[in-house]
Amino acid sequence: MGRLSNIPIEELNNRIDGLSISNGSIENWAKTFVATPQRIFQPNTIEDVEYIIEAAFRQQIRVKPVGVWHSPSDLSCSDEWMIRMHKLAGVINVDTTNRQVTVYSGTLLREINEKLEENNLAMPILGSISDQTIAGCLATATHGSGIQYRSMSSYVRSLSLLLSNGDIVECSDTSHSDLFNATLCSLGATGVILTITLSVDEKFNLHEIVMPLSFDDYMSSEAEWLERWYTAPFVKAFWVPQANGISLSQSYKSFSDVFSTGNTLGGFLFSLVLQPLLLVKKYIPMIAPLISNLAWRYLFGSYSQRVDKSFNVFNMDCGLLQYTTEWSVPLSKGYKCLLELNEWLKYENDVDFPLEIRVAKSDDIFLSPANKITPYGQESHYLWIGVIKYKPYNCKVRYRKTFRKFEDILRKYNGRAHWAKHSTQTPQEVGEKYPLLNKYLDVIKTYDEEGMFINPFVERHLISEKNDNNSRDFKSYQVESHGF
Repeated sequence: MGRLSNIPIEELNNRIDGLSISNGSIENWAKTFVATPQRIFQPNTIEDVEYIIEAAFRQQIRVKPVGVWHSPSDLSCSDEWMIRMHKLAGVINVDTTNRQVTVYSGTLLREINEKLEENNLAMPILGSISDQTIAGCLATATHGSGIQYRSMSSYVRSLSLLLSNGDIVECSDTSHSDLFNATLCSLGATGVILTITLSVDEKFNLHEIVMPLSFDDYMSSEAEWLERWYTAPFVKAFWVPQANGISLSQSYKSFSDVFSTGNTLGGFLFSLVLQPLLLVKKYIPMIAPLISNLAWRYLFGSYSQRVDKSFNVFNMDCGLLQYTTEWSVPLSKGYKCLLELNEWLKYENDVDFPLEIRVAKSDDIFLSPANKITPYGQESHYLWIGVIKYKPYNCKVRYRKTFRKFEDILRKYNGRAHWAKHSTQTPQEVGEKYPLLNKYLDVIKTYDEEGMFINPFVERHLISEKNDNNSRDFKSYQVESHGF
């Protein structure tokens, strides 16, 4: 439709009033951030989104599109207008011949998984959850874990994007290529993604084998440690430092029937008492090693195997409400990084379990934490290390000091923070770590001159040198005075 300049302002306002939901707040899944924007819109069609953007353009309002806000950071926060995109959803087309699927941007991954399965297709890689929108995955270059697999954004073939000037642009490697690249890890700042076409694979099951190892055995030598990442197409590890344990998951493509073995009863019973135990630990930190060892015994320390649908194996239950941060480091530096982390974590009572360790092939996306170009040369693979701090019964918990120490160790190994999670990266630090940052910012300046899609998160991490405490503007509760 382009710029709707011929629409009278009264008609425009009447149209978007019908898309506005009652003024109020939006809270993220982890209940760590709350946004109270001026207005919240819930469009049902692409035309609806066009009208909202036209109204924002005329009033010089900043706009933030958001999916289901599973991100534990304030990436999706805005104090102006927010557009909830989850009703612009559905699979548009499944091309079984070329193995491609086209979907609306607000479609949940689990809905895509189900539709692909009906057509004997599957996503080639997934992250830890499927209860997020596909556009949300692209906003942060969501990754899975496989030595030959890049981020999910790398499997996008094309997309349509609504710009701040009202134009809808079709982007791909061959059309508006810089805009396409920037949107594959956009932080929501390049425009409103409307539709996405992805490459997919033939449907497959995964045969997962889980082996418990001591940390010492897992890290017996750097060569053997590196080799473990190549032993199966999909490998990841769950680390319980205070129990000195690694639960190593290796998954292979399979066409066998679904089955499962393992100690499920003990794990289920322990999960029922985990939250009360974590609440006790909040006041008596010295019981942390006991809880970790119980978790190792009942949740992570047993051999098991299963064959299941690919997305059931890729995904996991996030469990309790939590703070989390995750950083990538070059795989070539991962071994030494883990050794240093272990020297700290095995005595640290203020970190919860498990730490998730994953691997991904590098990519060429401007703002991807797995971009192959670094200030020190090119990298072929990245190790992802994530740490969590649970919020039992949504209580206030200490996490910032611990996360800062984790970040400082990862920084020593050229680490980059996951954009969807807690981070204290400043624009100066991002500029030093991302040689292609200026190409991303040039795209923003070219296609969004007035900065309609810039929000406080983008300003804080990419544009202006502000103190990280500004993220507290959206905190669900203020905990500064308590030292949290």
